[in-house]
Amino acid sequence: MLCNTKAIALVLSASAFLVEGRINSVRSLQAPDDIEYPEFRFISWKFLTDDERAFADTLGYVEGTWDHPGSAAISKKSFDELTGDKLAAAKGLGFNDDQWDCYVNHYGSYSWDDLQKKQVQEYFNVLGWTHESWRGDGVARPNTNGKDWEDLTSEERQAAKKICYFEEIWDDIDFDKWDCTRNHYSDYTWHGLEEEGVIEYFKILGWTDASWNGTTANAPESASKSWNDLTEEQHVAARKLCFLKQDWDGPAYPTFRYRSWKYVSSDQKANAEILKYTEDSWNNIGSNKVEKSAFDRLESGSVQAAKAIGFEEEVWDCFINHYEDYDWDELFEEGVQSHYHELGWLAETWKSGQAPASENLDWDELTPAQQEAAEELCYQQESWEKIPLDEWDCAKTHYFALYYTWADLKRLGVQQYFVTLGWDHMAWRQNEAPPSETKDWNQLTKEEEAAARNLCYHKEDWNDPPEKHNGAAAGVAIGVVCVGVLGAVLLLRRKKLKTTTKEITITLPNLDAVEA
Repeated sequence: MLCNTKAIALVLSASAFLVEGRINSVRSLQAPDDIEYPEFRFISWKFLTDDERAFADTLGYVEGTWDHPGSAAISKKSFDELTGDKLAAAKGLGFNDDQWDCYVNHYGSYSWDDLQKKQVQEYFNVLGWTHESWRGDGVARPNTNGKDWEDLTSEERQAAKKICYFEEIWDDIDFDKWDCTRNHYSDYTWHGLEEEGVIEYFKILGWTDASWNGTTANAPESASKSWNDLTEEQHVAARKLCFLKQDWDGPAYPTFRYRSWKYVSSDQKANAEILKYTEDSWNNIGSNKVEKSAFDRLESGSVQAAKAIGFEEEVWDCFINHYEDYDWDELFEEGVQSHYHELGWLAETWKSGQAPASENLDWDELTPAQQEAAEELCYQQESWEKIPLDEWDCAKTHYFALYYTWADLKRLGVQQYFVTLGWDHMAWRQNEAPPSETKDWNQLTKEEEAAARNLCYHKEDWNDPPEKHNGAAAGVAIGVVCVGVLGAVLLLRRKKLKTTTKEITITLPNLDAVEA
């Protein structure tokens, strides 16, 4: 599953969903209109470029102080107090004097008279400050200084915004829980992205108002790209939206888990048995008790077995547990609570286990928004409907079903195996089978045989062409009837069907424009 596009692709249904009443901060409404929001300061240390880290290091920042705005000694200084290398570093990061004094220093090093000259003293007055308390002349700080953001009055919040505070800074929230890191702004409206100051990065990635808000069906091309396929400019934009490679590409699709027991290697079977899997519970997704546990709640021996099979924590929790062992607040922290909310879950029902109506619906009965939510929880139709693995496309058609595009194969995590067998995008679209398709099993290279096994082939399947492509042949027959009777345009592909004596080429409509 790409970029949890991956986390961006889910936003086709974005409608400014407010998670449990939490209102997203809108930066440009929080500060004076003439001060540009310095987005570069409010992304986690791990997303900074090497140059940005070097500048931050010169200013005395380390990861801990950078990720907690206001905790570094340098933030106690105004821009005018910076000199030499530190002044150059602040400018190198992108700061001007107004941005630094408002968003970093919050005018804290100004004198009371200077606050008046800067025309911000009135905001400190609203927050309870006086000349005496500002100077520290034995007068206690105002009680607003110890309040959480939600406890401030509306007037106090507006005053705080005018000196460049917003909820996350005021409450000293760790960067990892900010919207940029938590969900890459996925629950914002297009207008909200503009107000947040990040819309240009989404535009670089190809998003428009129409595609973001779902009024057109097509996500941009970047949404189906892997991290390594993005352009340099797109990489920069993605990093500004707090993506790293693992965030963009999302949990790696665990192809090894969706192969029927008979296709699982002996080593994997041994480790699966440590996890209490049997052939029946392996082939029937969700039936093993171990799948009810999050990865970090597995016993140590089970963790080692899961890792030996090929699982990492994020893959297990999404594809196997679907975050079901998380509590409601943990779902929010993981950035997936909104998906369960779309499926009808609430905090109370999650705690009580009272399932919403969606839990009893087949995949085709879910709304498009619910299907997208389920996909972000690493469900697909087969796992949602708990279809036995022997009936999945890997075992039945080896992904040669006519409706699969090259992009679909990548989404399913199996494109790499087709590449090993000699397929590429153009060959798949133009129906040009590679040499491996005409080889017997014993003629395959070691790498080709491993790839074929990952596509659920055994020697008998590979060498028995009628069974190998019967699914596709049946689809051809049905497709021709449908086209004739309904006048419908089906996504069909010309395939070379191997028989025991010769190759038969069947030509079908080739709708290249449909295969993105």
